[in-house]
Amino acid sequence: MPHGLDLKLANLVLEPATSQLYFVDLFGPKELDESGRWRIYSRKLDTLPADNLRIVTATREGAVLRFWRLARKSWEPDRARRVSLRDQFVDHLESMGAPDDEFALIRNEIDQSFPWLNALYSEQNV
Repeated sequence: MPHGLDLKLANLVLEPATSQLYFVDLFGPKELDESGRWRIYSRKLDTLPADNLRIVTATREGAVLRFWRLARKSWEPDRARRVSLRDQFVDHLESMGAPDDEFALIRNEIDQSFPWLNALYSEQNV
């Protein structure tokens, strides 16, 4: 992707009247240059190393996995409901036609409790 998004539940707003979902963030998307490096990167504002930040916000796999890991914290404590939500999420990803390699990585990460994502990204309470 040519930019990085801070995709998390706190940045999504649902308009009840129309069921329209909006992405809202105080900071604009971070842009990548032609070589895949951040146009602007600040160690004061960005808590992750530049490469890790790119992977978790500017790749489909990273953005989807980060979003899902953060979103699952809002699940009900009922285990059956959590499993159902996970399965529905994976089914939706598959039906959207995600490339096989990306889908396989996402599915494996979800099934194995995010080993790849945890190695890259430790932000838990966003």
